[in-house]
Amino acid sequence: MTKKKHQPIEQPLPQYNTIAVLLIIIAIGIISYWNSMNAPFAFDDFSNIVNNEEIKKPSIYYDLNRPRYIALITLALNYQYSELNTFSYHLFNIIIHLLNGIMVYFLIQLIMKILHDQGCLTYRREIPLLAALIFLVHPIQTQAVTYIVQRMTSMAALFSLVAIYYYLKFRIIKKIRISYLFISLFACLLAFKTKENTATLPFILIMLELLLFPQEKISKARIFRLVPYFLLFLVIPL
Repeated sequence: MTKKKHQPIEQPLPQYNTIAVLLIIIAIGIISYWNSMNAPFAFDDFSNIVNNEEIKKPSIYYDLNRPRYIALITLALNYQYSELNTFSYHLFNIIIHLLNGIMVYFLIQLIMKILHDQGCLTYRREIPLLAALIFLVHPIQTQAVTYIVQRMTSMAALFSLVAIYYYLKFRIIKKIRISYLFISLFACLLAFKTKENTATLPFILIMLELLLFPQEKISKARIFRLVPYFLLFLVIPL
């Protein structure tokens, strides 16, 4: 009687509890920046907020073709809520920064999974959390978080991270889920309407294609996936 060969059991990738990770990121972010909550306006805050009559008018919400439209309407909402009390402005900036830290965690986790599945990397669950925490508290982030008008940079980063994350989700799933691609494209559009330096986003996606999926040949289908991002790019000069 021959013994049956046992099929190897695929072990799940080691991961931290997601709720615990989110609580750690939120707690450390709040502790790091809470002392800036009542900081006064500075530098370009005056021209973009204090002396900017446009954000004080309802018409700003309908001027969709205005440069940096998404960021400006958040400033308008802050002004409508608390006028020139800086607390709500800083609170919004910190929330955006916390969301960025969370997106960094999920994006690094996803990239490591892709590399692990290709046999290129041993998955270590500590790396995504460590990367997110470094991003969260690194001194280079101080300006983007505490300098109110620089929320444009933080928001542009947030929409870019979301666009990249959902593009990669769209790429790796076995059954095509077109909804992931639409979320990515919508986030890309929001990024373009927040700050012009996000024009690099389609090129970042090309780099990720080449770095994360080197085994795939360059094909029409592969190129076609990226064409919509370059078409959306036109909203910046328009």
